[in-house]
Parts: sequence; structure tokens; C-alpha cells
Amino acid sequence: MNKFFGLFKVEFLKLLRTPVILFFGFIAPQFFLWMQSTNFSEITLEGKKVATVDYSFPMYVFLTILVIGVGNVGVGMSYNRLIRFFKRLKLSGVSTFDFIIANFLLQLFVVTISVVSLLLTAIYILDMNLNGKAIFSMIGVFFVVWCMVYLLGMIFANLTKDAKTSQSVALVSYFFLIFISGATYPVELMPEILQKISKVLPTYPALSLLKDTWINGSASAVDFAVVLTFTVVFLFIAIKIFKYD
Repeated sequence: MNKFFGLFKVEFLKLLRTPVILFFGFIAPQFFLWMQSTNFSEITLEGKKVATVDYSFPMYVFLTILVIGVGNVGVGMSYNRLIRFFKRLKLSGVSTFDFIIANFLLQLFVVTISVVSLLLTAIYILDMNLNGKAIFSMIGVFFVVWCMVYLLGMIFANLTKDAKTSQSVALVSYFFLIFISGATYPVELMPEILQKISKVLPTYPALSLLKDTWINGSASAVDFAVVLTFTVVFLFIAIKIFKYD
């Protein structure tokens, strides 16, 4: 148990020394939500008027998930490989399982804190109404989407044998997904070619799942099944290629 908390503390201190992740994971979603919600009071979605804050909230929840899951996990783990951090952990008797569980729980803790702070901003500053919201369904969907993105980050971090190349892959993938996934700009407003690219990525059903659950109170069973399938597939790939070296 002491070993686990030690790992948790080390990973947390490393996160505090990563200002880019802290900015995009905590400050940027708050700013984007405030900016979009104050510029437009409501939008029309499939013939129904929806408060802009309700439309934007799941987008920036997903942005937070991407920043922590792909940015902090993908780039962070590949950096750990680069500096031989895992080798030092092995010498100290820390197992692969210990590290992954500690890392997963830390990243989940961080992304949860960020989403809760985003929710409080939406409620108390932007007057978002929670009446009729499927809160428990949203929590379940959030967790499934988080698991999928976390595993995707692990895959990027271990995609190549060379740690430096993996770090570059994770970094490029991170910025690509932030801008093409719909987490910062609605997919529906993108040029047609970008929409086609966005809709074939695993991030598209994940964001759709978050949006539908938050705005409509329920989501497509197809989207849920697709995200769950991606999660299981990514789990097997991540286990297969994870390099604890």
C-alpha cells in the first residue's frame, strides 16, 4: 500500500510540473465554455432550442478527457520511457500492475476534479440548469469514455520501440485529436472533408455519447456499443504493447 501511494505521489508531482497539461486540462475548458456560452444564449439542434451552455458542456468535458488521457498519459508515459523511469521502478520492486493502477487512478482523479470544477462554473457562473439531467447516466458514460481515451493514450505512448518516437507520435496525436474530434469546435461546422475524417475516429461516437446523454438524457445504444468495443480492443492492444522498460 505504501508503494502504491508513493507512486501516486510521484505521478502527481510530475503532473504539477507540466504547465501545458494543467492549462489545457483545467483553464482552457473553463475559458472556452465561458466564451461560447456568453456569446450565444441558445442554439437550434435538430429543430429544438438548446441552451449554449448545455451544448458546450459535454464538448469541454471531452476536451478535458483528451488532454489528460492522451496528453498527460500518452506524452507522459513515453517521457517516462525516455528517461528510463520504468527501469528505476523495476529495480525498486514496483510491478507493472502497481504502476498502471496508480497511474490510472491518479489520472481519473485529475480529470474528475477538472470536470467537477467545469460543472460548478457552468452552474454558478453560467446559470446551467440541472433539472431533467441524467446525472448518473452521464457519470457512467463519462467513465466508459475516459477508459477508452486513457487506453488510447497508453497505445500512443508504446506504439514504437523507440521512446522518443513514441513521444512524438503521442504529441502529434494529442493536438490532432483536440482539433479534429469536435472537442474545441463543433464537427457540424467543420468543412466537409474534416467532418468525414472526424466521423471515422473513435472520438466521434465518444463525444456523441456524452452530448446525447447530457442534452437528451439518453444516448444511442449503437454509440455506446461502439465506444465499449473500442475500449475492449484498446485494452488488449495496450496490454500487448505496453513497455515497462
